Amino acid sequence: MGTDMVTVVRRWAGHSERWLADFLEAASLKSSIVAIIAMGSAVRERGHRRSDLDLLVIYRGNRPVIKAPVEVDIRLVGIERIDDQICNGHEVVCWALKFGRALYDPLSTWRSLQQSWGN
Repeated sequence: MGTDMVTVVRRWAGHSERWLADFLEAASLKSSIVAIIAMGSAVRERGHRRSDLDLLVIYRGNRPVIKAPVEVDIRLVGIERIDDQICNGHEVVCWALKFGRALYDPLSTWRSLQQSWGN
């Protein structure tokens, strides 16, 4: 998994912890999923104990179908469009870039984006 999700995610709602562990394991078997980024109040100091888990899933090729529990909010973005979205100030992508924490980034794609767009 790369990053210990217990130290990255500060608050868990419902079954999100078990679901995320299973999702990260499944992602390693799917070449279309490039990176999974935790963002939002569950990874920041703010938020409350019932905050949902916000994830940005970066994919290559066809948009994956992901069935998540109600306490997990998933935003999907294709790797082919991510630079344009950052350049255009896409709120979710830019927020994740600034405050998000990588849970899955096997090829350091997310790390490279952070280094390229850090400011």
